[in-house]
Amino acid sequence: ERAQASADQIGGLLERSVQQGSQVLRRAAQDLAVRGYLQDPTEHGRQAARGAFAALSATGPRRIELWHRDGSLLLDILVPGTSGQEAKPLELPLGPPPSAATRSALQALGDIAFSDDVVEVRDRAEGERGSAVLGYVRVRSTTRESPPGIMKRLLGEGAAIKVGTAGGSVWTDLTRLTPPPLVDSTRRGVSEYRAEDGGLRVGALAMVVGAPYVTWVEFDRAAVVAPARMFRRRLVLLSLIVVAIAIVMAATVSVRITRPLHDLSQ
Repeated sequence: ERAQASADQIGGLLERSVQQGSQVLRRAAQDLAVRGYLQDPTEHGRQAARGAFAALSATGPRRIELWHRDGSLLLDILVPGTSGQEAKPLELPLGPPPSAATRSALQALGDIAFSDDVVEVRDRAEGERGSAVLGYVRVRSTTRESPPGIMKRLLGEGAAIKVGTAGGSVWTDLTRLTPPPLVDSTRRGVSEYRAEDGGLRVGALAMVVGAPYVTWVEFDRAAVVAPARMFRRRLVLLSLIVVAIAIVMAATVSVRITRPLHDLSQ
């Protein structure tokens, strides 16, 4: 229960983060300056479009790309950042021309995981009939926690947190790449597996609504069952004490009943 509740909690946090990021991206893609630059790519329009992406370029590492529907790159904003605990400089690579709005599975670059979020830019407001696609905005960003270590502080010592794509091979502990759990990553629920070190792990999987991602929270099985074993031992000891007391009381009552009868028989 603890593992499932923890996985659901992390999944909920990621869901809100994904939704907030997508909302900011869609607002930027609908900005009139972005539409205008795709229709008339002048230098003045370029600077105006760049300003529309200011809210997306606050943190890195991240790459923001504006593509025309013909496959030409019109704007490329590289937001530098660092990778992992060693704080190595990291620049995410340029992606291929997008052809549809999508959120990608996790991808690997060195020891970190990243993903793509692509939205369409249309010539009319979102929802209007008859609108045509002008181009695409892609935000390529790493999958990391902020501030570092916040998840483990939230769940307590001994918890291992992993995020991956359902059925995928790229997983991260929100700092660097990590081996995927040896469980079915397409179904929510509690599972148990034997790790490479021979130890048993028990954990739970939760789905991230609105994204192809899943969260996994696991604990060492020995640490999980230790409190239950201790409780069981105490319960057995208490039961033995209760039985012993009951035997003594039964013997005492028996003596008090049989002694008068024995005296009468004499």
